[in-house]
Amino acid sequence: MKSNLSLIKRTCITLSLSLLLICVSHEFTLAQRGGGGHGGGGGHVGGGGGQMRSSGARPSGGGMRPSGGGGQMRSSGARPGVGYRPGGGGYRPGGGYRPGGGYRPGGGGYHRPPNAYRPIGGRGGFYGHRPFIGYHRPFYSRSPYFWGGRYFYSYNPYFYHPYRPYFYGSFYHPLGFFLGSLAATAIIVNAADQQYYYDQGVYYQPRDNGYVAVAPSVGIHISTLPQGYATVNLGQSTFYYFAGIFYIDNGTDFEVVDAPAGAVVYDLPDGCTTVHAGNIDYYQFNNTLFQPISVNGTNAYEVVQAQDQQQEQPQ
Repeated sequence: MKSNLSLIKRTCITLSLSLLLICVSHEFTLAQRGGGGHGGGGGHVGGGGGQMRSSGARPSGGGMRPSGGGGQMRSSGARPGVGYRPGGGGYRPGGGYRPGGGYRPGGGGYHRPPNAYRPIGGRGGFYGHRPFIGYHRPFYSRSPYFWGGRYFYSYNPYFYHPYRPYFYGSFYHPLGFFLGSLAATAIIVNAADQQYYYDQGVYYQPRDNGYVAVAPSVGIHISTLPQGYATVNLGQSTFYYFAGIFYIDNGTDFEVVDAPAGAVVYDLPDGCTTVHAGNIDYYQFNNTLFQPISVNGTNAYEVVQAQDQQQEQPQ
């Protein structure tokens, strides 16, 4: 009996020592591997896998972020600006340029001047003029006056009254007037590859060590209208008139345009010449013919449309 108890005691001691050795061996192994604690996955990023890849720098606050699956952090690289679209997008400045589609004005930063006048040579350069077609002119209700192989169209009947130049003020100088020097308020304007000096509704060009008043070319731009201008409504369009010259409003400035046929004005500047056409006398200024008419008993002038016989007649 005693021998059996001794055997049991020795067996228990042996098992205890074996378990102790196993625990010590396990702890020693963990210490060598550096696995000092469980802590939610032994250094796993994002809760699983533990793999990490270089992400680089990501602008706009992107930084390094887990992929959301498997704990992998993938390189996002640098995200370019909004304008660049890889894979066929090309560079799109505000939507203006499209590969294969050329430049699309109005879609990007380029501003196109209105009313069919486009700058040549960039901003601030000369302007190429195209005929103004923005106003609607009604059909002529009267037959044209024919003389010398030309048709003369007008809306109002001819009413003769003598030409008397209008006095716009002491600042105004008629065509051909010579000045030795210009006022400090004169500015430089350009059109049709020519340079002019503009001051209070009068245009000058250098000549003989001075300056001579001349008729302006179509396409000149000025920032403000001269004092004493008149508003002329024709159809659905509005023109501005001063001393034989017509302007349109471009929104940012005013532009010299061809005299619109059918426009009625109540004054003509000094420097007009008389054109005799049979029984009718027209007054001409800067290649524009004006027909004397009467509007409610007031002397006025209408811009006449003249065409050669072989040209297509207006409706």
